Amino acid sequence: MSKQLTQLVMLVAAIALAPAAHANLLGDSVTAGFSTNQTINSQFASPAVVGAGTEFNGTLTDVFGQVWDIALDVGATQFTVGFLERNHNGNGNISSGSDLLGIGLSDLDWLGGPGGILSVVNSGYSCSSPGFSCDAFGNFPHLSTLSFTDNSVTLGFNVLQHGEVYTFDINRNEVPEPASLALLGLGLAGLAGLRRRH
Repeated sequence: MSKQLTQLVMLVAAIALAPAAHANLLGDSVTAGFSTNQTINSQFASPAVVGAGTEFNGTLTDVFGQVWDIALDVGATQFTVGFLERNHNGNGNISSGSDLLGIGLSDLDWLGGPGGILSVVNSGYSCSSPGFSCDAFGNFPHLSTLSFTDNSVTLGFNVLQHGEVYTFDINRNEVPEPASLALLGLGLAGLAGLRRRH
């Protein structure tokens, strides 16, 4: 293979393997809401623009009269969900089946490049409250459902515990930029032209 042909092959490979633009959700207007088999006090105010601070806050009251604050914070490529029981008295938990709390996040549009959601992974869990609220069920996640589409995520929880925080990583389905595809096409055309000459 000639030196020019080798260089062209390397260029085409570099273009083909180059990562797509680092698209993220910062600045995107997203929609969120929650449902529960308890009583909703305040629903998430929606939509909200992804940026610094927590985008969505809501409250519910359970059958024991405990008031729960629900916080959903969306970042560039992940989001967190946290639960706090107001006036926590050491018994901050409730269990009520898979329909206890459902959270939906939608209109997730990647800014800086095309592509949809490839996967959503529960990458972190903590329960910071000492005592019964974190220890009663073994201090582990109580995520009952997790599903997603190209631009939405749906979660279900069967237990709420005071001090819980869940972290979810959103992995994007990378789509090559149009300019990268054009360069790849030019490189392949050049490669074909060189092969014809030899």
